[in-house]
Amino acid sequence: MARYVIKPSCIKFAGRRQIPTRRYPKVLSNFASLIESMTLSLNCKDAGDPVCTHTMYGETEEELLQNAKEHGIKVHGYTEETWNEEIQKNSEHFRKLIKRS
Repeated sequence: MARYVIKPSCIKFAGRRQIPTRRYPKVLSNFASLIESMTLSLNCKDAGDPVCTHTMYGETEEELLQNAKEHGIKVHGYTEETWNEEIQKNSEHFRKLIKRS
C-alpha cells in the first residue's frame, strides 16, 4: 500500500493529511521529484517490526541506513550502541530488504 496518493487536486499521505496542489502548486512537482530522486527504500515492517508501516528512503545505501537509524532511535527507542549492534548482526539481512526503484 502506498504511503501517499497523488491526485490532480491534492497529495494525500497515508489517509491522513492532504496538501491541496492548487494552493501550493510547487508541492506536486517538488514531491514527485523528491520521490524520483530517492531510488532506494526500506519498509520497517519488512525489517522486523510487525506493526510499524514507516518506509525510509535514500539515494544511496548509506543515506537509507542513516534514515533508518534516525527512525529506529526516534520511534523504536534504539540507542546509538544498540543500533550499531543490530546492524552488525543483521547487515546482510537488511541489505536484502532494500528495494530499488
